[in-house]
Amino acid sequence: CIRGYYCSHFPQGNYLWPPIDFLVLDGKLRNLFDVEVIDAIAEGLTIEQVLKMIGRISPNYIICLVGEVSAKIDKESTLKIKKKYQKTKLIITGDFVRCFPKWSLKYFEVADAVLLDFTSDEILSFLEDKNERHYDAIYFQNIPKTDLCSSEKKDYFSYPPPDYGKFRLERYNLPFSRSRKLVSVLTTFGCSLRCTYCSYENFNIKYRDLDNLFRELDAIQKQGIKEIVLTGVNVGDFK
Repeated sequence: CIRGYYCSHFPQGNYLWPPIDFLVLDGKLRNLFDVEVIDAIAEGLTIEQVLKMIGRISPNYIICLVGEVSAKIDKESTLKIKKKYQKTKLIITGDFVRCFPKWSLKYFEVADAVLLDFTSDEILSFLEDKNERHYDAIYFQNIPKTDLCSSEKKDYFSYPPPDYGKFRLERYNLPFSRSRKLVSVLTTFGCSLRCTYCSYENFNIKYRDLDNLFRELDAIQKQGIKEIVLTGVNVGDFK
């Protein structure tokens, strides 16, 4: 199952795109925290192998991608992680947890928090344990929220270039890929349209700061990466 950018599905072909959620989060977090990336799907890892890798890392926090179509498997995996590493705080993010965070914390009962917007800088304050009582982009137990399905009321976002070396870029591919390394770059978050059949109906759109985008493109070029996927629900609406 592919999970990413609040969408999960079983692919009909042999393709796997880079996890933009984790690329963005690594860019935001890596200058303040020691960040390690485990992409069990790309590397073909079992939950037992993942548990061993977590043990070697010994993290204080784990941010885990979960999906609607893989909810049962993901729940079993989070239970095993929390059972073995009880002191590690578990943050989940994904499609249905985005719009139903309170219900998701009941279903994934071992999760400590739900991340609603991976482009938000609030994750920095949360991980620094500043004990802030209100977040727009994070939901956790015993904190009342009235608007659980909208992003921060901001027009633009930015993030530093991630450490591409943490990602097995050669494992990602699309049908039209021509090189061995492929990376995703986020241009927009959310959507300006309000299609009632779409899960992005309540995502307020935010645009990537252009100077920030160009800095990442420069960093990608210096890494010798030749293929880029511009990612966003409504890329054509990019300003």
